[in-house]
Amino acid sequence: MEGRRGLLFSLIVAAFFYGSMAERTVCTQEAVADIVFMVDGSWSIGSENFEQIRRFLYTLINSFDVGPDRVRIGLVQYSTTPRTEFLLNTFQTKDDILQYISTLPYMGGGTQTGMGLDFMLNEHFVEAAGSRASHNVPQIAVVITDGKSQDNVEPHAKDLKRKGIVLYAIGIKEADEEQLKEIASEPHSQHVYSVSDFAALQGISLSIVQTLCTTVEEAKQQLQQLSQECAKATMADIVFLIDGSSSIGVESFQEVRQFLRTVIEGLDIGPDKVRVGLAQYSSEPQKEFLLKDHMDKKSLLAAVENFPYRTGSTNTGKAITFLLQQFFTEEAGSRASQRVPQIAVVITDGDSADDVVVPAQQLRKHGIIVFGIGVGEANMVELQAIANRPHEHFLFSIENYQALQRLSEGLLQTVCVSMEDQRLALAKRFADIFFLVDSGVTGAEFQQVRNLLVRLVNQLNVGSSAYRFGLAQYGQDVKVESLLKDFQTKEETQVGVRHFRQRKLQPNEPRNLGGALEYASSHFFTKEAGSRADQGFREFLVVVSGKDSDDPVFKASRLIKSQGIIVMVVTLGASMDEMRLIATAPYIYQSANIVPELKAVFETEKEEATIIGDCKTAKLADIVFIVDESGSIGTANFQLVRTFLHSIVNGLDVGLKRVRVGIVTYSDTATAQVYLNTFNDKDEILQFIKILPYRGGGTNTGAALKFTRENLFTKERGSRKSKGVQRVAVVITDGESQDDVSESAADLRRAGVTVYAVGIKDVNKTQLVQMASHPPKKHVFIMDSFTKLKSLEQSLQKIMCQNIFHQAISVSTRRSGIKEGCQQTDEADIFFLIDHSGSIYPNDFSDMKKFIIEFLHTFRVGPQHVRMGVVKYADSPNLEFDLTTYSDAKSVEKAVENIKQIGGGTQTGTALTYMGPLFEKAVATRGYQVPEYLVVITDGKSADEVIAPAQKLRAQGVIVYAIGVKKADETELKEISGSPKRTFFVNNFDALKPIKDDIITDICSADGKENCTGV
Repeated sequence: MEGRRGLLFSLIVAAFFYGSMAERTVCTQEAVADIVFMVDGSWSIGSENFEQIRRFLYTLINSFDVGPDRVRIGLVQYSTTPRTEFLLNTFQTKDDILQYISTLPYMGGGTQTGMGLDFMLNEHFVEAAGSRASHNVPQIAVVITDGKSQDNVEPHAKDLKRKGIVLYAIGIKEADEEQLKEIASEPHSQHVYSVSDFAALQGISLSIVQTLCTTVEEAKQQLQQLSQECAKATMADIVFLIDGSSSIGVESFQEVRQFLRTVIEGLDIGPDKVRVGLAQYSSEPQKEFLLKDHMDKKSLLAAVENFPYRTGSTNTGKAITFLLQQFFTEEAGSRASQRVPQIAVVITDGDSADDVVVPAQQLRKHGIIVFGIGVGEANMVELQAIANRPHEHFLFSIENYQALQRLSEGLLQTVCVSMEDQRLALAKRFADIFFLVDSGVTGAEFQQVRNLLVRLVNQLNVGSSAYRFGLAQYGQDVKVESLLKDFQTKEETQVGVRHFRQRKLQPNEPRNLGGALEYASSHFFTKEAGSRADQGFREFLVVVSGKDSDDPVFKASRLIKSQGIIVMVVTLGASMDEMRLIATAPYIYQSANIVPELKAVFETEKEEATIIGDCKTAKLADIVFIVDESGSIGTANFQLVRTFLHSIVNGLDVGLKRVRVGIVTYSDTATAQVYLNTFNDKDEILQFIKILPYRGGGTNTGAALKFTRENLFTKERGSRKSKGVQRVAVVITDGESQDDVSESAADLRRAGVTVYAVGIKDVNKTQLVQMASHPPKKHVFIMDSFTKLKSLEQSLQKIMCQNIFHQAISVSTRRSGIKEGCQQTDEADIFFLIDHSGSIYPNDFSDMKKFIIEFLHTFRVGPQHVRMGVVKYADSPNLEFDLTTYSDAKSVEKAVENIKQIGGGTQTGTALTYMGPLFEKAVATRGYQVPEYLVVITDGKSADEVIAPAQKLRAQGVIVYAIGVKKADETELKEISGSPKRTFFVNNFDALKPIKDDIITDICSADGKENCTGV
């Protein structure tokens, strides 16, 4: 901000005269503020210079949109004593204020600036004088002085700052620079101004006005943001635990008191809203007031004003235990049993004399979110053990207690966001329950089913916003008795189930459960039928079957379960084999007398950690989820994303020595919410996922991919690349990225990260393919709605874990097997024909060279064994090196590294024609025929014909592999290779690596050698 101060001396403008001053409002955005000017009227100024102060004030005030609901202005003049010129509520119009300023009388006297500051605080920045501080209107004071104060200014300036008043100091001529800094807010570069004489005041007027306008507008934006966040956060129990040890001191303790006042002012206090408790600790913890003690803001603020400073040593561990036992209980006013978020804020400035780790773990295990504020020399390692993770979200560090005030708004916003997210996470998880009953069961059995329904409805919380029930029965067809939307109250549902009557089947009528399940999947759980899956409600289908189905059930049962619906089965005669096929494990029951069992399942909210078999074997991986949080998603859908993430992570074997998890959220910019080494406890990361922040904004997926590679897949942040641990990224997005994803995704994959892309709703499918690893069919998933994410959970888990295990174990085994097999391929001649046209990026060309180098290391390279050559082509072919140029793998590798890309068009046919004589020469130089291979790599359609030259090469006995990248023509590739088996297409050059093994395996197999002699 030094540039802003520099403006003070460069923006010298002509003096303003009252008669020529037109209306010149500068501040925009409907600025609202209370500004009090405090003007030095001491004898040292003199009448002539005081006129310059009048003009300066006139210019400043004329720049504001003055009015009772906009900017209010007050004025204090001081010398030996201060006096009120006018209060914030004295004048209603700008003209009245300017009229007063133009005749402002000059006091004369000494310079008692400290007294003036105290007077301004107590007489002007109060509600009676027109201050709107209680309505969160920015409070600003501008002090103008020309000399050193005859009294102490620092304590009085601190009192103003503690009240949240922003102080500017303007020094003229002989003003004391140090004293100006004592008066002004920090940073001083923005709040202290100095001029050499009174005439120069006008020169800085524009700069000061711009600074004041910016201050007012930024404050307004912050308050709007804050008020929006805290307006949503209407319910929480918050307990502050403040360090009252002797090391703090009386003055710093006053800063803590002011901090508490500021935070409480920003909260919606009330018995059914936000409750606040306060504990102070030193040697012993003390109850200052409990959550139940003050149910309105006024009495709460009064209690904050009056609690004493205790002093003593620092036993933080004992205090945290005290908090759990004495504050977060129903008797003390905690509403945890009512699902109200529980929050603790711990403020300390030193080391604890006792252990904090175990007490803090206990506090967090009770579901209490813990924020930590470390001041000055606080032990941050200790605070990290206290606060929730990630520490970037829940831990704050400040240099001194004076900085607490600056922290208050940031903390308040974070607390409010956490309150609302936690409230959503704690909300009761109801469900949509549909019973599908076999009409062919006996009358007695149907009565048992009806009794089961009646008892369930009686015992559950049933209603339009609680549990909903639907009823249907089946024979040859399905008869719907009631949809989920039909009963809005418990009473209606009770009547409905009591009137549920068995449909009589026709003689020999089939009982088609397969058809019934298919019907259920398309009709029972739709939004139109009353399903609330889009709001995160769980979906249950309870099937009651009296015999095995007369039609196939396998396909239909898979379909309905793939939609995320939990299928529970009650067999009253059907075989267990069929029931296992239909049910979601382990929900199979052999009796209708199961009310407690069903009720327990419906009411159970904690998802059991079920690590499927594939994920038990995938023990080592670093997985980062890159989650779109743009505005198009919305709060309700982002809650479904949280649920999806929670389920995926819950199914992994998470731990610092096993699977590590990171999370990046992104919109316009990317944010690291969880690094790979943030959490060492699976329960804590699952807890955080439930309150994963959602911001809204644009969609810059490319930037997020780059951010992830540079900031999460690093050793410092817990990535274990150097230890050979598999690294995986899962992108979850719902729209089209506003930036390019191709290059940043390729860079991520080049870094060895396997990328999965999950697209929802209006996603750009082309971009998903550009992001994902090869082949897309194994790495791209597209869902038509957020509700369908539920159905993807297990399949994505399974595929990820299979691939992790496959890459960690099978690939290494396969590659060693390939190498061993290819060492047996003792003689062969292999040419690479590589496109180096202008459409290929340098990084892509580098990927091609890496592909060739990895390829050559699989074989036994030498004049009597496998020989390799490279031809590059664009408008025309160019021989880089022939089969006889180099005699060992190391020399070939160096030559490949030195290949330069020139650019040009794409004449693939000409290049293929060029290859014929080279292979003829190969036979001559070796003296006999060996298997001959050509690997063609191109990224576009040829400008000339390829069929005839390709056929001619194959007729010579050359086996041709065609690899197309990006915009290559797949039909043309098949024309080059002559075989779909030897045709490969990938979306990016970095995907060459996965297909390398397929080509090598083919070369080294019997098929690859079947037409060759000498091998």
